This record gives sequence, structure tokens and C-alpha cells, in this order.
Amino acid sequence: MLPIDILLSIIFLILIYFIIGKSILNIFKLRYSGFELILGFIAVLSLFHILSVIPTILNYKISYVYNIVYPVVILTGILISILALHKRIIIKKPNLFLLISTIILVSIYFLFDFIIPGDSSFYLSLIRSVVTSESIYTLEPWSGTTTESIGYMYYFVTYEVFIGSLSNLFRMDPTIFTANVIPATHLVIIIYSTYAFLKYIFRSEQKTRYAFLLYLFVFVFLNSGFHRVFFTHNAFNLVTNVYTGKTIYFHAIVLFEFILMDRIVKVRDRKDIWILAILNLITPGLTASALYLQLMITTSLFIYLAVFKPSEPDRFYGKYILKTFIPIMINYCFLLFAKSFIIQGNLFKAIVLGIFAVIIVWGIVMMISGKKFIKENPRFIKRLFYGGLIVVGVVSIGAGIYTLLTRQSDIENGTSLLPNIPEMIYLYGYNLVLFYILAVISFIFYRKHNTIFTRFSLHYYIIIMLITFVNPINIPIVGGLISSFHTYHRILFILPLHFLIVYYLVHLRNKKVFALWIILIMVPGITIFHGIERIDQNTDFFYKVDKDTLDIGKKIEQLDEKPTIIAEEEFINEIPMVTTNYHFIITVNNFRQIDYNVYPHQDREDLFNMVNDTKEIDTDYFETLLKIYQIDLIIIGEDNDLIEYLNEKHELRQDLSSENAIVFEVIPKDK
Repeated sequence: MLPIDILLSIIFLILIYFIIGKSILNIFKLRYSGFELILGFIAVLSLFHILSVIPTILNYKISYVYNIVYPVVILTGILISILALHKRIIIKKPNLFLLISTIILVSIYFLFDFIIPGDSSFYLSLIRSVVTSESIYTLEPWSGTTTESIGYMYYFVTYEVFIGSLSNLFRMDPTIFTANVIPATHLVIIIYSTYAFLKYIFRSEQKTRYAFLLYLFVFVFLNSGFHRVFFTHNAFNLVTNVYTGKTIYFHAIVLFEFILMDRIVKVRDRKDIWILAILNLITPGLTASALYLQLMITTSLFIYLAVFKPSEPDRFYGKYILKTFIPIMINYCFLLFAKSFIIQGNLFKAIVLGIFAVIIVWGIVMMISGKKFIKENPRFIKRLFYGGLIVVGVVSIGAGIYTLLTRQSDIENGTSLLPNIPEMIYLYGYNLVLFYILAVISFIFYRKHNTIFTRFSLHYYIIIMLITFVNPINIPIVGGLISSFHTYHRILFILPLHFLIVYYLVHLRNKKVFALWIILIMVPGITIFHGIERIDQNTDFFYKVDKDTLDIGKKIEQLDEKPTIIAEEEFINEIPMVTTNYHFIITVNNFRQIDYNVYPHQDREDLFNMVNDTKEIDTDYFETLLKIYQIDLIIIGEDNDLIEYLNEKHELRQDLSSENAIVFEVIPKDK
């Protein structure tokens, strides 16, 4: 039975990750108790990514993954477990509080129809294409068009290949696997990683449980499930995209990195630096954003060690530079070969390779005389750092003014991707103000009450990020050259401000003030589940799509030829989650452009609006557009006013239709 298969798959993945993670802790004597699951996940993904990244870049056939990568990953996992047996994997008595909390949270999560159009249409179709296409990443997910490459942002991202391969290994439909097995597995990893990080902060088991409950409260009520609302712990990814690589990165791996940075600062164990180097190499395989986010994390840590704490062992600085920055530059070098990368030409290649060479030379020089130079010139280094910030700020302001004057169209296209601003302010303006007021108070409180043992991740890391990469003055430079303006908001996701708020609330002794904060947080009455409906009888529980769409999608899957389709919006949204055997002339990606009147193809928009019954039909114009775009199928709901006309002019495909949706083939009845 399918439910049992799903449950067994979830348990199997969790056990595999735990055993491998626990084995790594035992073999390498690492002190990361509570992070076994995420360590196991990182280990499996690392091996998969290293073996698959070049084939992914070159769009190799997926059979390579099945025939070569699978056996190596599986055998390595078995070998690691066997090597750890002589030390015995001791499983302690389960934490009943955490276990019960996890079961409750996962159960609540699956009550909601968290799969939303747009992102899901992209990711689920992309993962499905791994199983159904001969070559990796040669199907453009939204339109269904076969192409040489789907874009540089997925040039070296292997996560969707990883998940698609797992679904094939488990012999499960990729959508069912991705929408059920992966969310549950990721939620367990995220919950356990969050609890482990809180335990690291508070040490006491009792305080950790209290902090965990407060964390959930703050996360649910003082947050947003809306995309691009500027909370540092924005729940959008967790609520709607928990099956994606970026979610496991932001909500689990980044937490692990906070502890990793603290240990490098405090202990300077070379094993910790090697782990950071591995993360710098493989996390872009989860999400392309990790490429620049890891650069920021690594740079912030180096700035602290060189500028704010210039006292390290011999050769430390050189080793740190070579071990941590070279993996980042390797990933940047991959972009040199990306056909669709926005920056082309020999100059760009020369700059990237030049920076790579400078890092290597710089690292070698720092290994030879880094400690002496930094120790003897602390004032000069600080002046150099602050002077550099001033220069970058001035250049950034100039770049911002130039952009405003010369790139109006780019700015308009960028802002068109933002959520509805009035709605965002109405729903979350209060929460945003309250969140950052609490964050400032919590940061001051933490500094005041942690004079003896101050964690780098909760103190200096935040300061360095705020004066460098998050500094509003530097947005034109950071957004234009390091991240992108489109994904700049993700920099906030690697700041632990929400954990500082929890720290403050846990240690707040004045019960009246505590009660006041709780009331203020709850005043709007909005949670991260705002706008998300519960799964109803019209939605298939396992596919998370409308039953009519599922029925039609399964039938279209069986067609020998890939049909060109024009359909009502809901079908364009959901059919990609069921099949890849389609071609859309209007895609999910175009809907926001249409809403903001920036879609460049007016005739396609007219055809779409006529099919959606939002524009009065001009029959001659309609038929002309059907011919121009060689439309094969029209899909509409049973209540669409276009039905009568289509019945007269085109052929009803009862074999492709469903109970509440109708499919017409564009063939005149007289033929």
C-alpha cells in the first residue's frame, strides 16, 4: 500500500542519515551531538555531488547516475557504518519530548495543502524530468520545452538530480516521493537540528525545551509564509518548499555552521575547518544561492580572526584561506563554462581566474608570514579594513545612482517580482517592526549578559555581516556583483536574530514584560499558515494537486506526442507536477508578468485571457492565434463559458477529460 511505502521510505532515509552521521562522529571524534541527522545528510549529498556535478554540468545521460553514482554512494555508506562498528553506535534513550513534538509538528504540516503553484510547478517538474528524460537538466520545467540547458542558476545544482534519483531507487512516482517522503524527512532533520542548536546555546535540557517551545511560538506568529518579506527566519521556504535544497540549507545546515564557526574561533581544530571547506564545496549543489552565502560566512569568519582577534597559531591564516576559499572559487570557475550565464567574455574569465590565482598566492604568503604580519600590524589591518569599507560604500553609492539613471527597465522588472507591497505592509508591517525592535533589544541583552563566554555566531558574526554585506549602503555592490538583486534578501536568512530573540525571552525574569511581548506578538493574529488551505476532498493527498488535474495529467502522460496546450490558469499551475509530456505557450513564470502588465507577448496574453474567460472572445482572432501557436489541446473547467463555442468548432476529447474539466482537441469537426 502506498501509505506504508511512504512511511517505510521516510523511516529508512532517517535511519540511514542517522547511522552515517553517528558513524562519522565516532570515526573522526567530532563533538556535534544532536547533529547526526544533518551530518549524515551532508555526507551522502557530498559524495553524490562530487560524483555528479561534472555530469550535471555536461548534461550527461541520467543512466550514469543510476549505474555509477548509486553503487559508489551505497557502498561507501555501508563501509562507513562497518568502520564505526568497532566503536559501537550507542543510541541513547530517545528524547520523548522531542519525539512527540516532531510527530505533532509533522502531522500538523501534512494537514495543509502546502504545495503552491509557481515554485512547485518548477521544482516538481524538474525532479520528474530527472526520471523521465534521457539527459540531466535538458527540460525547461515551466514550458515543457526541451533545451540545451535550463539556465546557469542550475548549472551545478545537483540536489534535484539527487532527489529524482532517490525516487527512482525507491521505485516511487517522483511527485509522490518529493511531496511526501522528502518533506517529512527534511522536517525531522530541521526540527532535530534546531533543537540541537538551542541545546548548544542553553546547555540545560530544561531550558532547551522551554526555548524550543518559544522558538516555535516566535517562528509561527512573528514571521511570514509570504515570499520576500524581510524576516531573517522567513518561513516561506519551510511552509511551501520544504522539499527543496534551499530549505534544508537555510534551516539546518546554516545552524550547524553557526556551531562550526564558534568552534573554529574557540578551538581552532583543523577538522572543523575541513568541514567548512566541504560545505563550501558542496552546498551550492543544494541551491545556487549558497555559492555567495558561503563566501559571506567564510569571509566574515576570516575578518573576525584577522581583524578583531589577531592571535592565531603559525600558518593558521594561510591554511584557512587555502582550505576554505579554494572550494568556493572552484564553484565560481564552473560558471566560466555556463552557456547561459549573464556575464560572458574573456574579461570575466580572466577576472575569475585572476582572483583564484590571487587567493592561492595570498594563502601561501599567509602560511609563511601571516601570523607575524597580523600580530605586528593590528592597527594597520583595522585601518585597512575600515578604509576598505568606506571605499566600497562610496563606490556602491555611485553604482546605485548610475543604476537608477540608466537601468530603469531592469529595476521595474525586478520590482515586479516582489510581493504585493500594500498587502505585505498591511499583513506584516507590524510584525516586521516588532521583530527588529525585539532583535535589537535581544542583541543588547546578549552582549550585556555574556561577557565571559560570548558566542561568535550570536555576536561578532552579526556585527560583521551588518557592516559589510547587509549594510544598506553596500546593496548596489553586493546585489550587483556578489549575490543578485533578485536573491539579495536571502542574505538575511543566514543571520541568527530569531535565536537571539528566543535567548532574550528565555532569560527575561520580569513576568509582566514577558507577558507583554507575548501579547504584542499575537496581536495581529496572523501565522505562517496565512493563505494556505487545508487539504480538501478535491485534492489528491499524495500528489497535492486537484484530482481533475491529476486525472488529465495522467492521461496526457500516455500520449505519444507532446501536445502544445493552452489552458486555464489552475491547469497550467498543476499539470507540470503530474507529467512532463506537455508544452505550454503561457507558463506559471509568466503569470506575475501578466499581473503587472510587463508580459511582452500581447497576443499570447490575449489567447490566455480568452481561454480563462477574462476577455470576451473574438472568434476570428482566437482561431488565428490557435493556428499561429499550433495549439493541440485546450483545457478548461466545466463552468467556462467557452464550452459552447469549442463544442461547435473543435473536437471534445472525452478520453482525456475528467469529471469537472474538459479537454478539446483543436481539430475542426468537418475534418
